Amino acid sequence: MLVSSIASRHNTVWYADTPAFAELLARGDNKAITWVYEEYGPVLFTVCLRYGGSREEAEDLFQEGFLHILDKAGSYKGDSALRSWMYRVMCNYCISALRKQNNKIKFNNLSDDEFLMADEEEPEVESKINQETLIELIQQLPAGYRLVLNMYALENKSHTEIAAELGMSETTSRTQLFKARRMLRKKMEELK
Repeated sequence: MLVSSIASRHNTVWYADTPAFAELLARGDNKAITWVYEEYGPVLFTVCLRYGGSREEAEDLFQEGFLHILDKAGSYKGDSALRSWMYRVMCNYCISALRKQNNKIKFNNLSDDEFLMADEEEPEVESKINQETLIELIQQLPAGYRLVLNMYALENKSHTEIAAELGMSETTSRTQLFKARRMLRKKMEELK
């Protein structure tokens, strides 16, 4: 329909950031969906890789999350770039999907001794690893650690926001982040 009448890729990118284009997605326009899948799919899949515990889990998150994006496309108002909006929807979908597994995720607090150790200066790990390796290491973290690490470090959420979204205390959020960083640091040291 409208998408097929747009000749150049540059114009499609511009047009994609309009509510009219999002409406095409919401109505199931195959050309619009294909364009979004090809253009933004890799970025959205990377989000799923970060949150998923394996490639297979990430693929499931991506498939379901992409369908969720299409379901929500009608609510896109054009206030931000479509890519940014889709990224946020996918992040929220992954967090929500993992929150539903919350009864399987163990969130532990630090003991008093561990809190004292956490205050001590930890050595920096000087390691140059590529993004793919880092994602693989993050996937090896327990689900609770991975979830809080992603929300804090990559989504820039505060411990207050994380605690509210996941139904835990701020202390538990801080504990999960501390343990995630410690475990990730250890895994990176093992690569040396």
